[in-house]
Amino acid sequence: MKRIVSILAAITLCAMYPVQNVLAVSDESGNSSVSDGDRAKESVKSILTATPQYPEHTKFGLSHFVRGSIGFAMHTGTNNGNSAARFSFNAGYGISKNFTANLGVEGNLNISMKGYKGVQKFDILSSHAVVKFVGTSWNVELAALARYGNRFSVGLGPYLGIGLGGKYVITATVSETTKTAHDYFGKTSGARRCDFGLVYDLRYSFSRYMLGFQMMNGLIPVGKVGDNKNFGGWFYVGYRF
Repeated sequence: MKRIVSILAAITLCAMYPVQNVLAVSDESGNSSVSDGDRAKESVKSILTATPQYPEHTKFGLSHFVRGSIGFAMHTGTNNGNSAARFSFNAGYGISKNFTANLGVEGNLNISMKGYKGVQKFDILSSHAVVKFVGTSWNVELAALARYGNRFSVGLGPYLGIGLGGKYVITATVSETTKTAHDYFGKTSGARRCDFGLVYDLRYSFSRYMLGFQMMNGLIPVGKVGDNKNFGGWFYVGYRF
């Protein structure tokens, strides 16, 4: 009987020991053990405060990175109707060169999905008409930025975009609804393939990772008629290798 009681007591003590650790029970030295939650917080903190790394892979001291972005795109101008922002994304590859700890340059090559959407309402004789339009374009964009900062940095520079393809859809409702699709860069759409403007970039870097927000402001009209220009903003994540 005593042997059974001894075995049960040993099992109970073994079972209680992990619980005491989780509850941060003080040991003989008076120091409290660290809970799993605290360890996780310390791990996240150490990652976010890690010194940014810029690995060099060539004799020119260039580093390489990839990134992906999600955000919005729209048209600005005096003849854009009731235009609104629509979902947009892009992904690409970049190279950078640091001259000092806080000053450098970089180039980006991206594939992006941009576009616009909007609605126009007007009366035709005794009928009320509603016309909705949604445009989607695929583009390749090359940007060159000067960058200042280290962990937190800002970038500014020009970009050049070339339209690859796309379409826009017009949905008209008068007495009945009709929907038509057109080539975004076709003769009937009036969209130009070339785009040029400025890039503004805010970035936070840690270890080999980057988090940021980028805006593109077109400087030339993207339509053959009117003064509509591309405008958009994207949140992005990236990794250096």
